Amino acid sequence: MTTTTTTTTAANAHPALAALAPAHCQRLVAAVRGGDVVSVAAGGAASSVRLLALKPTARVQTLQPQVPFAVAALAVNQNGSLLALAGEFNVAVVVLPPSIKAGQESVRDVKIRTIGDIYHAQDTSRVVKISWHPMSDGFVHLMVLTADGCLRMYDIYSDPDEPEQFAYFSDQSEFMAKKKSVSSPSPSKSKGNSSSKRGGIFGIDLDEREAVSFAVGVGGVASESQDAFRGWSACTVYGLMKSGDVYALCPFVPFKSVWRLEALHNLKALNQQDWRSPHPSKSSSDPFKEKQFYWRDRWLDEAIASVDAGNKQQLPTDNIKFSVSRALTTKLRPIRQGPILVSSVTDASNSEGFAADLFTCEAGLTSLFVIAYQSKALWICIETDPVYAKWEVPEEEMEPVTPSFFMYERVQLGTPAEKTIDQEASVQILADPNHSDAFFVSHSSGAQLVSLRPWLHKLVAGENLAELFEKQVPSDIQTLVDVLSVDSSIRENLTSFSVIGDILLGYSYLFTTTSNEIHSRPLSLRPLPSSKKQSTISTTVKPAPAAKKLTISPYVSSIKSPFEIPAILAKEPSVVVVSGKDAPLDEALIRTVGDKIVAIRNNISQVKQGVKIVQDRVEDVQNEATVQSKILQSYKDEKVERLDKEGQVLNQRLTATKQWLEEMGERVDGVLQLLMDAAQPELSEKELAFMDELREMGSRIRSMLKPRLGQIQRQKTLLQAQAEELNKKHSNATANVNEVVLGTSQVKRMNDALSFEYKLLTETWKKAEDIKVLLEQ
Repeated sequence: MTTTTTTTTAANAHPALAALAPAHCQRLVAAVRGGDVVSVAAGGAASSVRLLALKPTARVQTLQPQVPFAVAALAVNQNGSLLALAGEFNVAVVVLPPSIKAGQESVRDVKIRTIGDIYHAQDTSRVVKISWHPMSDGFVHLMVLTADGCLRMYDIYSDPDEPEQFAYFSDQSEFMAKKKSVSSPSPSKSKGNSSSKRGGIFGIDLDEREAVSFAVGVGGVASESQDAFRGWSACTVYGLMKSGDVYALCPFVPFKSVWRLEALHNLKALNQQDWRSPHPSKSSSDPFKEKQFYWRDRWLDEAIASVDAGNKQQLPTDNIKFSVSRALTTKLRPIRQGPILVSSVTDASNSEGFAADLFTCEAGLTSLFVIAYQSKALWICIETDPVYAKWEVPEEEMEPVTPSFFMYERVQLGTPAEKTIDQEASVQILADPNHSDAFFVSHSSGAQLVSLRPWLHKLVAGENLAELFEKQVPSDIQTLVDVLSVDSSIRENLTSFSVIGDILLGYSYLFTTTSNEIHSRPLSLRPLPSSKKQSTISTTVKPAPAAKKLTISPYVSSIKSPFEIPAILAKEPSVVVVSGKDAPLDEALIRTVGDKIVAIRNNISQVKQGVKIVQDRVEDVQNEATVQSKILQSYKDEKVERLDKEGQVLNQRLTATKQWLEEMGERVDGVLQLLMDAAQPELSEKELAFMDELREMGSRIRSMLKPRLGQIQRQKTLLQAQAEELNKKHSNATANVNEVVLGTSQVKRMNDALSFEYKLLTETWKKAEDIKVLLEQ
């Protein structure tokens, strides 16, 4: 069971939003652009666009001209310069002004351009979703999905009338559908979302041909975990059919894209590795496999070659611009892969109704997919078998390897009673700008915040999916708006829902209702989880552990008493004198010599005993020294081991502290950057280039017109002198009119000459003033 909480009625977070609500309109939708709010009021055959700047003070501007159709959905591109508008059959793009400055007029002229007039008209398939491609160079590629399953991508600046690329999520050939039809697996292990709705031999069910939503895979330039490699996910677009089937198109990226150079090289290495590895279902000489690997190598080689052609040193982690030739892209179109199998441990009901929206988010090295149904049921799935790039190879069958999802959790929003009341609710999923592990779900009867944090961080940390599923850790559900609740102050159905993530305006959400009102409510910030492994180590400074006692027993010496040198060895040697030279050899002398010899023999015996005692003592001392050296070595080893362990703990604490400081520094730097951008917004690269071009053009105009200005000034001086002379002559002629009488023809010629001179002077003066204004600008 998921945890469900209801938010109490809060005060309006931004009272200035009331200025965007028009007096009379049929439908009001709104979106967020940084710290500004864009609202579109649809009234009959036209819609008006209004821009509200909430910082530092509230200012409203109406953008002209009006949009020539009733707007039902809108999308702001990544840098906030373009606004895409979609009606039931029409699409248009508005160039938004950078900001509203104090003192500007309340009405502002902007450029509005309709998109794909031939493909999006009254008698064509209706538009179901629009979105900007996240890998577009300059954020100018708009993707438009129509109900017939056709996904078109337009380059707004190059050619807004013709799509740069297009592909189909729906099968355009019933014959091919019969030929490729396969039996549905058992529902206990894997299931298609609409296995009971297939048309069999009578063709394809209409629900399987009608598309309702699409989503771009994760891992692009906006990915938070840039170190994680997710294969072809960033180049994949997933399409959701009304029946609930999910298909994939890969690759589907703009001709001019932005990505990391490291990702392209990783894809190249992955393709080579897959080519060398054994394939479970096909031999190495299979022509389909060979062609697909060949075109993947060709596509990646062209992308990497376009980067190398720039002759600029790039780091592997840098975001680079790459392109693929139009000839290659138009020659091979990405093949439709799917329907993607959704497997589950428990049986899931196939009676969820019609599908409504599709959402993707990051989950470590894989991706999460959320399928929303009109019955307000959510299928939260984990990608198990990823998508690879595949093209429509002529005269070849599609490889029977199908991507698959694992359904981790089924979430039912609202009560069963609400489900029966609002069976056809239009459910939409919106990403959380501040938290990558959460998303918003809006529908006509309310909105909820779904947080995946209780179990997603365990999956990212590497916990086994089966063990995680056994624990049954649910997602957190927070009800933000519930029009069916008795305690709710909102009684009208919702028409749009947006989230404000600007740091100066606060974390809040806003929504519009059928009564053409705009409401906003604050949201509480949550601590951002770190995706790096070191961040799991506690950075709290702990006291040093107490010194442990050594496990070595106290040392006891084997030498108990001090050593005393034997007296015989300490005795000094003496000279034996028997008698003088002339002493006679008699019996007494011989007895004396005998006594001396006996004494010497006794001394030699005592010396030998003393030497033996000394030798034994030396051996004891050597043994004692050996024992002591061993004990000292063991003490040293234990001491070093303890110091190593303490050093490792200190290194871990130091590494964790450094990592925490780096993360805090990055967050502080991000906050400061947001504050600087909010105070002094930076211009884009194209705007800076345009300003440089204007400066260069102004300098050229000044250098070209400077000589001309001097010449005009000299002509002006001469003409003024001539005019003064003519005035003097005219005054003299008037004074002497009584003396000189001119004829009628002479007076006419004089008047014509004066008129010509006056006209010449007037034109010259006007040109001089215009040049002066240009030079001042």
